[in-house]
Amino acid sequence: MKPSDPRALQLAHRVESTYAALDRYSDQGVMNLVGDHRLASFRFETRFRSPDQFSFQTSKPKAPATRVWVEGGQAMLRKGNQDKRVASITEAFVEMSGGSDSPGEVGLIAASLLMPRLLESNLLSSMWQILWTGERTWEGRKYSVIQGTILPGEEIEFWINPTTFLIERTRHPGATEGSSVDIIIHPHRD
Repeated sequence: MKPSDPRALQLAHRVESTYAALDRYSDQGVMNLVGDHRLASFRFETRFRSPDQFSFQTSKPKAPATRVWVEGGQAMLRKGNQDKRVASITEAFVEMSGGSDSPGEVGLIAASLLMPRLLESNLLSSMWQILWTGERTWEGRKYSVIQGTILPGEEIEFWINPTTFLIERTRHPGATEGSSVDIIIHPHRD
C-alpha cells in the first residue's frame, strides 16, 4: 500500500478545516451515473447552519423527493410524504441510499465535513492512500484534485476550488461495471 502524499494530506486537512469553520453553508448540484450513456441523474440541495441544523434533499424526475435533516441533534428521514425519526444521520443516509451510486452518498460527504462531531468522522479523514493528482481544468476553471481510497478497490476524486477550498466535484467508478459517478456541486458560503 502506498503512503499518502504529504501535499494531498495538507490540502485535505485545509478542506476539512474550511468546512468545519463554516457557520452557514448551502449548495445545489447534480449526481450523474454514467455508462455508455447517462444511466441516472439526481438533483440535490444541502443547507447547513452551525452547530447542527442540516438538511439534504434529493429529487429525481417523476419521483417523490427524499430528505434527511437534523435539528437539535435529532436525525430525521422523509421518503415521499412520510417522516421518520432515525437513530443517527448515518443511518438516515444509509436508508436513503438503498444501495450504492445513490444521492445519499452526496449528503453523507457534506454532513461529514460540516458536522464531523455528529458523525464521529468525515470522509476525507477516513480515506487512505490520499494522492495529489494535480491541477485540472474543468468548465474553464482550475481545480486542485486529490484522490483517495474509501473502501478496498474504491477510489474517489475530489475537485477542490483552490481559492475557497470547497469541493465542487467528485468522481468515482460506479457499482455497475464500466459506469462512473460524477457529482457536480455548486457551493455557497451563506
